[in-house]
Amino acid sequence: MRTISTQRISTEALAAFLGVKLETFKTWRKRGGLLPDQAPGKGKTAEWGFGDCLKAYAAKVLIEAGASTITAATFANGADAFETFMKGTPLHAPPGIGGLEAISLEDFGRELADWFCHHIAATLDPETGYGGPDAYAAAKADFEMQIRRIRGL
Repeated sequence: MRTISTQRISTEALAAFLGVKLETFKTWRKRGGLLPDQAPGKGKTAEWGFGDCLKAYAAKVLIEAGASTITAATFANGADAFETFMKGTPLHAPPGIGGLEAISLEDFGRELADWFCHHIAATLDPETGYGGPDAYAAAKADFEMQIRRIRGL
C-alpha cells in the first residue's frame, strides 16, 4: 500500500501546490540551495516527498516575510519539518525576519496530505494494482493514525 510517506511528486507539482512559478522554485533551489539532496542525475527527474514539501513551504513563508532566498533555504534545509508537523507544533522562525516568530505547518500539511492521498488514488500501485477511492481512504486513514499516535490523541 502506498502511503503519504512513500508518495513522491514532481518539481512542477510541488511548485504548483506552493502557488509559485516553476522557475521561481527552481531559482530557490539553484541560487538559494533549497533541498540540495534532491539533485537529479542525468536524465532523472527530481521527486519530492511529504517532508520535502513541508520544508519548501517553510522557505516560501520566510521569503514572503522578507528573508533572503539563502537564509530561507538554509533554515528550511536544517528544519525537521516532517516531525514538527507530525507533533503538531510550529517551526520556530529565525529571529529578525519580518516579525515572524513561528511557521505553522498544520493547515498546509493537512492540505498537502489530502493532495497526496488524491495522487495515490489517481494512480494504480504497480505492486498491488490498488487505486481509486479505496486507496485514498486507506492512505488518509494511515496518515491520521500516525498523527494520533505521535500526538497522543
